[in-house]
Amino acid sequence: MGFYKSMTALLLVAAVLLLAAALVGSRAAGWLGVIVGIGAAAVFVWRLDDRFGDFVRDNYPDLLGGRWGLYLAGGGLIIALLALLVPKERPTA
Repeated sequence: MGFYKSMTALLLVAAVLLLAAALVGSRAAGWLGVIVGIGAAAVFVWRLDDRFGDFVRDNYPDLLGGRWGLYLAGGGLIIALLALLVPKERPTA
């Protein structure tokens, strides 16, 4: 089971927004990217639980490792969220 195409597109949009935010320094683009990414991941987990809930609960230790990639996507979103929570530097003058 892989990501649905619509969720893959949302994660790509989130990645592009986060990359643009990192390159330009736009906190608004960063927040939008994090919100879109977390929303796409939440919808995926919700659909996964709806369809394969018992299987996921029985095999939970294997869910986050291997080829699922949830560590990579979730970890990247958490790091981006933590980077956005850091206060802005004040100009020294």
